[in-house]
Amino acid sequence: LGADGKPLPGSIAALEKVRLGGQDQWILVRGHSVDKPVLLYLAGGPGQSDLAWPPVLFRDLEQDMVIVTWDQRGTGKSYVSLDPSSTYTLDRAVSDTIELTEYLRRRFGEQKIYLLGESWGTTLGGLAVQRRPDLYHAYIGNGQMVNTTENARLGYALAIDYLEDQNRTPEAE
Repeated sequence: LGADGKPLPGSIAALEKVRLGGQDQWILVRGHSVDKPVLLYLAGGPGQSDLAWPPVLFRDLEQDMVIVTWDQRGTGKSYVSLDPSSTYTLDRAVSDTIELTEYLRRRFGEQKIYLLGESWGTTLGGLAVQRRPDLYHAYIGNGQMVNTTENARLGYALAIDYLEDQNRTPEAE
């Protein structure tokens, strides 16, 4: 919206359903101009919806880019797309990322888009770029996942240490 509270000409603020991997999923699209470069934001998780954050976090960036936030399969508005849960695999999540990228390229007439991943989103982003580098101008990782097995092991050890410090046991929880 402009200073007068009315939509800016050529701007976009939309919550939309897209079909990815045979499932309906949701994206939030915001920008001052649909003619600006596109940035796809991949949330953390898995299972984390970030639809509420980008309008706050990326408010200034929306002047220079079209920001697309995606509720991935099984999260937020896309929760029902988890069924059947056997379809929720890392390979499918990466394929969904690439399908969404191709959709955004067509929709906004872009040769390439920008990709921003946070935490779990860095896993998807890194693998999508590895598979299809031709689709992206750049990849930006925030809270880059490096070794998910080691991350889980350390997280578990920290949780056990915390419970022991509180004189509690995992079995009692």
